[in-house]
Amino acid sequence: MLPALRRLALAGTILSVVAGTAARADVLPEPTYVAGLWFLAHSHFDPVTHTVETSPMVLMSCQDGHPNCSAANAAKVVGAEVVSVDGKAGADPNALFGLAHPPARITVVFRRDQPGGKTTQATVSFSSK
Repeated sequence: MLPALRRLALAGTILSVVAGTAARADVLPEPTYVAGLWFLAHSHFDPVTHTVETSPMVLMSCQDGHPNCSAANAAKVVGAEVVSVDGKAGADPNALFGLAHPPARITVVFRRDQPGGKTTQATVSFSSK
């Protein structure tokens, strides 16, 4: 009887760890703020494939009144996925904005969803400050 209880306790422990991991996987991280822009990317564990999947970087929102926010709103890229940053596909804009001496202008290409399931790209230059 005692070995059966140990197995049951072990199974319960494993289940609680897995359930806790799955629950934490659904909580989005805080967006990263740089130069008036809020970017977000998150990862989650796929229990079917047992892999970690990372979503594309997205411009979630921006700071009203900031020149970069005006540029983002004019290009209608708030909510759009980042395709490339200064010509580097899949690059993280936070890394370039976060350099000690970033370039004065940072060019970001976005993928925007359009009605009917189509997508378009928009290129926007942002100030590094």
